Amino acid sequence: MLVFAVDQEETKPLGTWGADAMPDGCQVHPQCSYAATHDSFHNLGATQNALPWIVPMDLAPEQVVKFKVTIVRDYETWFAFEMTFTVGSVAGGG
Repeated sequence: MLVFAVDQEETKPLGTWGADAMPDGCQVHPQCSYAATHDSFHNLGATQNALPWIVPMDLAPEQVVKFKVTIVRDYETWFAFEMTFTVGSVAGGG
């Protein structure tokens, strides 16, 4: 699992991750501090994790935040997902 947030143009990472609030089995990526990932203790049966993404204070109204997620089943099978939120919208937290 790898999760990170970027701007709509995908030119810069947005936000940070609360390392102290990471659930068991998850961590801030050791080489990419803008991403969250699993650690060696992650349970393969886990179906969900709530990751503590810290919203940047300089987001403007109507700005789009895109979360990109990669899930790896094995070295030959992986899945990529994206979800966007607009700052100020109901889905974007108000």
